[in-house]
Amino acid sequence: MSTPNTEPSTTVNLLRPASRFLRRLLGRADIPDGLVIRKLRADDLPRLFSADLPLGETWLNSQERGEMYVAVAEVDGVAMGRSCLLYNFKGDPPNAYSFASTVSPECQSRGIGSFLVSHNERVARSRGMYHIAAHAAKENPRSAAWREKMGYRRMGEETIHWEGADGHHESVSWRFERAFTPPASYRIRRWIRTRMSKVRRKLLRKSQSEF
Repeated sequence: MSTPNTEPSTTVNLLRPASRFLRRLLGRADIPDGLVIRKLRADDLPRLFSADLPLGETWLNSQERGEMYVAVAEVDGVAMGRSCLLYNFKGDPPNAYSFASTVSPECQSRGIGSFLVSHNERVARSRGMYHIAAHAAKENPRSAAWREKMGYRRMGEETIHWEGADGHHESVSWRFERAFTPPASYRIRRWIRTRMSKVRRKLLRKSQSEF
């Protein structure tokens, strides 16, 4: 399996700075006051992809084509982290893959990574994707525990592959998945599409048998 190298509705492009009351309610009073979550921009690349600028350009182009979404955590106007979401519109049902979540060392352990992933989950649901997968390297138990804390189920081991600035990489990782309950309107539309597809296949078989 290869690690993916993908614009939601404007209602979820930005996350207003979290109120102090909300942060205390969630037990994250240490989250910076100036935190904003938004999508990746070209001016973020030098800071967030200094070690692999071509990768950042590839992801930005994929985002502009509507293939993926890269959430950026901005603190007081400075990009301090990112998290990526790859769309799979052709899946049955459509789904998304969450990967490459990272936060600058000076802002780690302050809940920013969780805000990034939660934002991307809302982006996925806004695009009709209610099933999200992710990986965490087996040698990184902290990352695996964080995924489970975010509500993801550990499904088993997989070897993932990806290309970096320094060549090919692979890692034996835990696969995580999280499913969200779609709204009733979505389930009804999906049921209608499934029924219509079955009727079309039945009519096709009938027409073929008549020849």
